Amino acid sequence: TRLSEKSGGSHFRCGAGRLENYSTEAILQDIRANLESSHNVLRAELLVAELKRRFTPEDWNALQETELLEQFRHRLERFFEIGQVLCLETREWSTAYRDSNTHIECMLDVGSVSWFCYRARVRLPSCLKCAVAVTNELELLQTWNPLVSSPPKSLGHRT
Repeated sequence: TRLSEKSGGSHFRCGAGRLENYSTEAILQDIRANLESSHNVLRAELLVAELKRRFTPEDWNALQETELLEQFRHRLERFFEIGQVLCLETREWSTAYRDSNTHIECMLDVGSVSWFCYRARVRLPSCLKCAVAVTNELELLQTWNPLVSSPPKSLGHRT
């Protein structure tokens, strides 16, 4: 298998060619990279579908029991839950995620199809001053939050 795509520091083996040309091991490695590095759940879904097409029912059932496929199902479920919340055409806050320590709410900005508002209530294991200080370090945001694919662009004047 040849290295065909490089993205965000992660190497993808199954990037540009047809999936039939890649080994099962290469596809499994790319599923992991798409889930852990690039956070591209939809690309991982295409790769999982290719594996399902290749495998016998018995082998597919065994693969479903692996940690990788469990992680995939969890991430895909979260992806669709967030999508459902963001696609609501309402000016009300909707819960996107909740557990014992965290509550994240979202609201679609009806004035723009590419903006949404969110608010989060989380328990911080530190003082508020320290927690807020790191938000000013935009170039380091990817280090603290792997879900951020590139440093955010600053809109307007920063102090």
